[in-house]
Amino acid sequence: MESKFYLYFVLLIGIIGGCYTMYLNQDMDALNQKLVQTKHAVSNANGQIENTQRQIDQKKEIADTIQLIETKKAEKETLLAEVKSIQDLEPALAEAMNQAIQKVRRESVGMSFPELGLVSGTQLKNAVIQKVDEEEIIIQHAEGVKRAKAADLPPELKDRFRLGALATSKPAPAAAMPTAEAAPTAPSAEVVSAARQKYDKKLLDARLATERMQKDLAALKQQLSQAESDMNSATSATRKFYTKSRRDQISLQVQALESRVTNAEIELKRIEGSPPIEP
Repeated sequence: MESKFYLYFVLLIGIIGGCYTMYLNQDMDALNQKLVQTKHAVSNANGQIENTQRQIDQKKEIADTIQLIETKKAEKETLLAEVKSIQDLEPALAEAMNQAIQKVRRESVGMSFPELGLVSGTQLKNAVIQKVDEEEIIIQHAEGVKRAKAADLPPELKDRFRLGALATSKPAPAAAMPTAEAAPTAPSAEVVSAARQKYDKKLLDARLATERMQKDLAALKQQLSQAESDMNSATSATRKFYTKSRRDQISLQVQALESRVTNAEIELKRIEGSPPIEP
């Protein structure tokens, strides 16, 4: 009897243990399924995070590109403004250059040369410039009158008169030697004194004008140096193009002003070498 009871007890324990094991196995299966689902969810979340990060990176690149475009637009506007300011100066510079050429031509009438050699080899003795126009100059000399074109003039006169330089502008009246109906009489002391005062004033004006142009030339050369520095330091092709254009414009201004300074210095020497004759 006791052995049967013990056997039943063992069977009961076995049944209980088997049921509990089955219960544990079911829980483990459920946990494994949840674990698989969780891993899948984590994998999906990682994929979404990566996608989101890529979108953020793309947006940053787009924002950087937009900012770069805005910067380039600002640079373009600045450069266009600089180009416009230079273009606005061109008419004034051209007009100043034309006026300077016309003034030099007018003041050159009456210039005398003991001997003037032309490119053709002709030597003119006691030459005096009678008239200067856009096409030629008229020179009176010991043997008559000579009409000289630009190609026949020596370099210093060719650079001084710049024949043909005003061809695109409104032609200025030709500078001509004033004519007199009668031979002049010997000047009185009062006339000579007035002539001396006029000469001194003209000489002072010429010196001041020459010094002023020399100072302007020095300042313009500094601007040219700065423009060359800006061109060399330009990083973008657009910036380099506009800085080079500005450098070229200033270079042309320097060349024009150098020519004016040379003409002014020649004129100053001419005035200094032709004082009025005292009675």
